[in-house]
Amino acid sequence: MPQLDHLPIHAAPAPRDRASWRLTIGSPGGQSRSLTMDELEALPAAELTADFACEEGWQVPGLRWQGVSLSALMAAYDVPADASYAAVRGVEFVSVVPVAELLAARAILATRMDGEGLAWEHGGPVRLAMAAGAHYQGVKSVDRIDFTTDPGQNTHPASAPRQIASEA
Repeated sequence: MPQLDHLPIHAAPAPRDRASWRLTIGSPGGQSRSLTMDELEALPAAELTADFACEEGWQVPGLRWQGVSLSALMAAYDVPADASYAAVRGVEFVSVVPVAELLAARAILATRMDGEGLAWEHGGPVRLAMAAGAHYQGVKSVDRIDFTTDPGQNTHPASAPRQIASEA
C-alpha cells in the first residue's frame, strides 16, 4: 500500500466557522442538547495517533489527532446505556456505527491534527477520528450525533468515486 507523508485533500464541504459551529447530541427518547466549540473543548482532552488507511489504497502513517474522546462526551452528556448506535452526521453524509465499535477504536471528535487546528479541507472544525474501522466513517465537519437503539441507515458515499482536489 503506498504511503503518503500527509493527508490529501478530497472534495471538501464549504468552510465552517468555529465561532458559529454547534454540535447537537440526540439520545433515545428524543432529548437533544447543543454545545458550542468552547463547551466541547472544555471536556477532557484526548489524543489518538493512528495510521490512516484509505479504501482507495493509500495510507498516511502516524497521524496525531487531538480533541475529545467519544467516551468523555457520552459521560458528560449522560447518554443512556441502551444507546447502542451512533449516527454521526456531517455536511456530506451520516455514518451509523455501533457505539461499542467506536469505543473499541478509541474514537475522538478531533479538533486538531498534528498539533494544528483542523482545517476545513480535512473535515474541520470537528471530525470523527478512530484507530480502526473503515476510515470513510471518519465523518468530516461533524455537527450532529444521534445515539440510538436502532441502527438506522448510512448515507455515506463509500462506493462513489472521490476526486482529489489538491494535496495539503
